[in-house]
Amino acid sequence: MTFFDISRKMLKAGFYKYRLYFLCNLSATVLFCCFAVISTNRTFMNASIVNSSISNNIYLPFFLSAVFLVFFFLFRVRHFWHQENRNTA
Repeated sequence: MTFFDISRKMLKAGFYKYRLYFLCNLSATVLFCCFAVISTNRTFMNASIVNSSISNNIYLPFFLSAVFLVFFFLFRVRHFWHQENRNTA
């Protein structure tokens, strides 16, 4: 059995155990990256090319996604540690 086989087997077993951790991590990161890419795009944020009201409306979702990322980070870490403490106790 190779290292890759062992890692894959551990990932399969651990995925069901830590699916909330993986799901929250993935969804929060994807949401944040989507708005980060849009808000850092100079062409989209240029008021002479795109209507300024459209460009300004991207700030709120960007900051909400950042709050979402922090909230779910704290939530998944707390849930992860609670699950680990329950398994070891």
